[in-house]
Amino acid sequence: MQADERDAGYLWDMREAIRDCIDFINDAAYEQFSADKMMRSAVERRLEILGEAASRVSEAFQTNHPEIPWKDIKGLRIVLAHRYDDLDLH
Repeated sequence: MQADERDAGYLWDMREAIRDCIDFINDAAYEQFSADKMMRSAVERRLEILGEAASRVSEAFQTNHPEIPWKDIKGLRIVLAHRYDDLDLH
């Protein structure tokens, strides 16, 4: 599989993760989101997938698309996966 095809798959995964987060949160107020452990867990997992997929997108594609905050997206995955105890919803 070529880099373009792999990138297309990773971009699809990113888009689906974002869509899922929007669907999960829907119209929930902050108070509802912060109180709903299942919703938070689902969103956190999809954000981890978003970050992992972003880290697999080729450097060439990332360089050609500086409008996407690649470093921030990948960094969020690291926080969620490895520094989860640093999360503060308030």
